[in-house]
Amino acid sequence: MLKKVKYPVTTFGVILTEYLRCVILPLFISFSESDPGMLYINPEPANINISIILMSYELIIISIFLFFITEKTSYKKYSFDSLKLNRLTLKGNRLIYLLISMVAFVLLVTVGIPQNLVNILYIKIDQVGVRNGDEENTNFILIRQFIQIGLFLTFLLSVSYFKERYKKDIRKINFLIPVFFAFLNIAIIIGERRSNQVYMSFLCALILVLSYPTLRRKIITYISLFGGTILIFMSIYKFSYAFIYGSYGEAINNSNYSVNEISKLLQIYFFGPENIAAILDLKRNVQISFDNLIFDIGRSTFGISFLLKSSEYTLTSEIFNTFIYGESRASGQVISSIGYSLIYFGFVFAPLFTIINVWFSLFIEKNLYKSESFESIYLLGYILIRMSTNLFVSSIPLISFITMTLATVGLVLITSQVLSVKRKG
Repeated sequence: MLKKVKYPVTTFGVILTEYLRCVILPLFISFSESDPGMLYINPEPANINISIILMSYELIIISIFLFFITEKTSYKKYSFDSLKLNRLTLKGNRLIYLLISMVAFVLLVTVGIPQNLVNILYIKIDQVGVRNGDEENTNFILIRQFIQIGLFLTFLLSVSYFKERYKKDIRKINFLIPVFFAFLNIAIIIGERRSNQVYMSFLCALILVLSYPTLRRKIITYISLFGGTILIFMSIYKFSYAFIYGSYGEAINNSNYSVNEISKLLQIYFFGPENIAAILDLKRNVQISFDNLIFDIGRSTFGISFLLKSSEYTLTSEIFNTFIYGESRASGQVISSIGYSLIYFGFVFAPLFTIINVWFSLFIEKNLYKSESFESIYLLGYILIRMSTNLFVSSIPLISFITMTLATVGLVLITSQVLSVKRKG
């Protein structure tokens, strides 16, 4: 199905998210018995109605934008069919990749697991009642990033080597070893965020399918079952509060997923009317200068962000969460792309940041299909899956992710390729 659509990843990202927001979410809201509003704020009813109109407006504008972009492009040029499978190879220095992989494994065993920077397969419950949150120490974040890069390079090395062996010898071992390293990458859990499992599952499945096209169905089945199982346990930890009960079994026995709870979760995760209505309340009650937008961009850009740590400005997301919770909060709820545009550009240009997100996702996807190396598939695919699953999120956290990815993953890959060229020269 994906192979018959232009820009399939971005296109289905838009379709799936809008289907959940505009079809599934309203169904749960209509059957929910709870009062309008989230657990911590009740937006004005008038703003709820306005937010519904804004969501409809955003849907129309983004659909028109996507239609015109895809209509002007060739299916063969901008789909998975355009990838030159026989040309895909590792262009970087394999020795450097191997050294990075070895260091990553050492860091995983000596720092990552002992310091609880990562979990493997499931989130450990070390102390009952203590939640496993996200790491905020910059040094630990960089170590964790290095571990992830190293483990994925191990996967790429295994694919590059064993796919060539598989062409000469179709024994299962030449396929299962890369699958094992794919599972290892998917098994790495960061905090409570399930997004890493989604991204790694997509990337590993894509690279394996491109390397073993005849085993496509088997690859998708293996990756889906393995990644899906981990996601289930992570969801039990987060939504059934396994950390409170001390075990996953007890959490399942005491869980109660009502329509009301599901409705509230969908509102939060897919930016329903109440989320946007809260932004309307914020806009009416709090004055936010345009300078904050510039600060948000600078503070979220890797490298520049370190220079702005002591700035007197406050991130828009922090202003939003402080307004919602009634106390100083740096995080909690994420601002939607339409909500962020509303704050700085008003009603007419409310879909602006959504359009920017979709355009950039299309740009990355376009370049992905021109890739001739596994490194490009890794870097661009990683950014693409993050973009396509967060098209309706404020662009600011995406800027943070993209710049950090380019500064870490990009730097490692580019340096290795440069050294590889010099060695050949």
